[in-house]
Amino acid sequence: MNPIDWFEARLIITIFIEITIKVGVDTPFGFAEVWSLRERFSEVLFDKKYTPTPFDVIGEVDKAGSLGVTLAGGDLDNPIACESREITEGGETM
Repeated sequence: MNPIDWFEARLIITIFIEITIKVGVDTPFGFAEVWSLRERFSEVLFDKKYTPTPFDVIGEVDKAGSLGVTLAGGDLDNPIACESREITEGGETM
């Protein structure tokens, strides 16, 4: 399984209106609520999910340890060979 398949992004834009109506009596000790109504109306304006696509295979390592690299849209049956000629870094030839 490709690790890039573990992630996704989602953007949701929602608009809402909330209405509150309270009926009661104002006393010296505070507001005594007798009845209340609370309503919320919402609408989703935009909902988009993005899942990244996996990358194309651009190379493989064979049993001998050689790395075969393909060009974009290339064929893995005819790869560009990359072999190490030395132990030091940067000793690869193509």
